[in-house]
Amino acid sequence: MHVRNAPRHALKPPTQAGMGGAGKGISPPGWGNIPQISQLQPAGAGLGYDGTKDCAPAVVAMLARAMGGGGNLSDAALIKQLGQGLVGPDGTKPEDMPQMLERAGLPIEGKALAGRYSDEDVAKHLRQGHTFIAQVEARDSRGTTSSHYVAVQGMTPQGNYIVSDPLAGQPYELSPEQLRTRVRGAPPDGGMLIPVGASPGGQSRAAIPGASDTFEAANGSPIQNKLDIKYGDREPRRGRNGKNADVVPDRFSVKQYFQRLLQMKENNPVKAQTLLGKLEVSRDRKDQGVLRRIENADSKQPGIGKKTTGEGFSDFG
Repeated sequence: MHVRNAPRHALKPPTQAGMGGAGKGISPPGWGNIPQISQLQPAGAGLGYDGTKDCAPAVVAMLARAMGGGGNLSDAALIKQLGQGLVGPDGTKPEDMPQMLERAGLPIEGKALAGRYSDEDVAKHLRQGHTFIAQVEARDSRGTTSSHYVAVQGMTPQGNYIVSDPLAGQPYELSPEQLRTRVRGAPPDGGMLIPVGASPGGQSRAAIPGASDTFEAANGSPIQNKLDIKYGDREPRRGRNGKNADVVPDRFSVKQYFQRLLQMKENNPVKAQTLLGKLEVSRDRKDQGVLRRIENADSKQPGIGKKTTGEGFSDFG
């Protein structure tokens, strides 16, 4: 679990989702109603139930239920079976989310958004019928933070995102800047937004023990998810000779620059995010080697949101 003392942010508290107003909101097509499921006290939880590390399977359970998945399992049983072998002492790593979503019969739709992601990329996914599982910063009552997972299920007419948080009692709204701040603030050096599509055929049939049936994609083969990460949206940088400019200086090895960039992500995230965007569009082999190492490191950062009270990651002081 990565925990740090939380700085205090001058952010407005989120409002309850579903408020009317001018403009046109985005409700991703293909999804049913996404229910609110608690990670701490889900339906069916018995005495001594411990859901403090279950934010990831609780969010996946919400999306599975929205597609009619989970069979006759209680919410508590569905959460535990989705997370079996994937939720460890440090929570759930992003690299384990593809398998968890496969169990729920839900496909990952494109690269996860991280670093200097654009609001237009988020809106484009929502219009295409994709929700997001967001890895964000959570805060407990003592002012410490940890990584946490929530679902971004749509956009209001005012342009705010509608968030379903397994530590909150109901969905709420966040502005694009509030969400970006929470994604970038996920310990130790930033989180990501994983796009999730509606199940082919319009119904999730979770491939987990105890569910009513087994999920298969429209072509009859099981869903096979893969987690790739997109750090920015840039054009290749050109050098003076017109060729693509390299990012990693010659004096650094791949390992040296990777370690340097890891440290920069924590101490100077804005500069690090700019460099990641440049690495992403570079065709240089050394640049790509550094990028692959960063992607691998980011996919191993767990999310817990370990709290016993409060209103999820929206609970700002």
